[in-house]
Amino acid sequence: MLQNEEWLRKYDRWAILGINENPEGYANLIYARLEKIGKTVAGVNPFYAELEGKHVYPSLHKLPFKPDVVVSVVRPDVGLFYLDEMKKFTIDKLWLQPGSIDDTLLKKSEEYGVETLQACVLMGLDFIERKDNRK
Repeated sequence: MLQNEEWLRKYDRWAILGINENPEGYANLIYARLEKIGKTVAGVNPFYAELEGKHVYPSLHKLPFKPDVVVSVVRPDVGLFYLDEMKKFTIDKLWLQPGSIDDTLLKKSEEYGVETLQACVLMGLDFIERKDNRK
């Protein structure tokens, strides 16, 4: 089983960094798709309190649950801030969307013992959907 498939099937609580007012933005699309398959999902962005009728949290420590996986859909320098929060709250799974990755973030993730996955969540969800529909 591929790592992205394993994470998508195994983990139930997800935090999405970078949720915003663009309904077609990747963070919002990921949020909606994860929610559709029954995952518990929360959006994180300090610039919004609510989007499309859903509460948005300013940081990881304000979430009503501890996420199994944090999905980064933010610039790497912003991701470093959240990585420090992840360490503080012992969250050890970080899914890095394309564009959210750089060497500094990867090195610090390794130092903190945070497992990273570098792939597109939406493609992983598409793969699972196709695989499950063939059964």
